[in-house]
Amino acid sequence: MKEVFIVSESEDIFSMFSGALSYLPVHFSWVGDMDVAEKQFRNEKPDFVFFAVNKLTLLHNWVARYKSFKLKTPFLCFISKIGWEKRELLWMAGAAEVIELPKLNKEFRQIVESILVSSTEENADSGLSGSLSLMNVINLIQTFQDGKKNGIIELISKNRVGQLQFYKGKLVNAQFKSQKPLDAVLAMSLWREGVYTISLDKTRHAHKLKLENEEIIKECQNHILAREKLLNSLPDREVVFYASPLLDYEKISAADRKSLLFFKFGKSLNGFLEKNSEGSLEFLKGIDNWVENGSLIEKEEYQKQQLKIKEQKNQSGVKKIIDKIFSKKVTDEEQSSKTQKTVKNIIKENSHKKSHLFDRYEVLAEFGRILEN
Repeated sequence: MKEVFIVSESEDIFSMFSGALSYLPVHFSWVGDMDVAEKQFRNEKPDFVFFAVNKLTLLHNWVARYKSFKLKTPFLCFISKIGWEKRELLWMAGAAEVIELPKLNKEFRQIVESILVSSTEENADSGLSGSLSLMNVINLIQTFQDGKKNGIIELISKNRVGQLQFYKGKLVNAQFKSQKPLDAVLAMSLWREGVYTISLDKTRHAHKLKLENEEIIKECQNHILAREKLLNSLPDREVVFYASPLLDYEKISAADRKSLLFFKFGKSLNGFLEKNSEGSLEFLKGIDNWVENGSLIEKEEYQKQQLKIKEQKNQSGVKKIIDKIFSKKVTDEEQSSKTQKTVKNIIKENSHKKSHLFDRYEVLAEFGRILEN
């Protein structure tokens, strides 16, 4: 892979190059302005040097200083609004090409490609890579479309791996977990960390995405906006939320149960979203609903509910004791009544036979009650 030093006052220009030309087998490095770059030239020998500035006088100064190093590395000049005569001066100074900025169109790419990459290298399978922080899924789709390339882009973000497949510049398939192709693209369009690797090939990849690239890009843009809108509607993501201790987890779906248990001992929404960064729009709506219906509560409410549960438990214990006492009393009374009736019946049955028998029934009933206890 070829190494290109970009000498510029602004890192934005470096991002522009590394983004627009990321599909090439070239590694771009921003080495700062000429004062900083001079130290780099003494230690490293790149394959090409790009000078990118807005002021022509500054460009001439940098080129003159660069030539004083007597390096054989070819250089290209990128400058805003330059006439033909001034271009000729830079060509005479040794510039391989002079290109106006900003001009990141198809013509620009073709010019740079023709200088940086030979035809044999361009058609060979590649292992090009870059950062998703500079080139997201939308950028990658546009890049492949402009170059009408065939190949596969593998994306890795944290512990997630996805893939985009192209045929003649058209995105024809996408894979991420077990999701449908379009859903996979939408999920990966949210990735802003990680790396991508491009492998050019001549394979006719399976055509599973029916939408055109422009339609897919529009879907991605709408998905990103909808997600941002939902995220903005959520409460403060730094606030610690707790799962309500009053929740009946047996009545909650397995997926929601797992998510709510994450908050059992208190977690911020930020922590939850980092753990579930590829969550769908429905997933985010679910979080909003949990806050609305009281499944997720803040610390003050959580402590109130905990106290309420504790009081209910204490009251429940006392009630059980009281119920047991009164239950025993009722049983005692019933038993006493039963004993009294039994004694009375026995006496009544025999009273007609012996008129002189003891007839103080209440004493016998009390005696029977004492025996029962």
